[in-house]
Amino acid sequence: MTSKEEYLVRKYTEHTSVANRERIAANKALECLSECAPHKVGDVVRWVETNRRKNVGSTWHPKLEALPDREHKAVVTRIIPSVFEFKGETTVSYKYEFSPIKKDGGIANTSTYPRSGYEWTGEHIDI
Repeated sequence: MTSKEEYLVRKYTEHTSVANRERIAANKALECLSECAPHKVGDVVRWVETNRRKNVGSTWHPKLEALPDREHKAVVTRIIPSVFEFKGETTVSYKYEFSPIKKDGGIANTSTYPRSGYEWTGEHIDI
């Protein structure tokens, strides 16, 4: 390698190491910010699924039968904070990830995305 190449490689590695340190510090700040969210990991939400239907006919002659409403419960498993800066104003918002609560009381491994009609129950489950 020439001296110019060595210089450029050294500069590149210095800048990437600084960028990596800054990225790690920013991620730690987001983790601390998630602790300030109004709802915590383990809080329970509830929502009711309405207008459910089931096809009791065939594929070519569908006959839809109304089903009763079903209540679902889920628990917060992850909090994702988002920080936005726009025209000098900074806003913070939180996105929650939920996992459904099974009939036996356990927590499912899959995620669920309740519609906007969910309500916080005030219950808390230790995860």
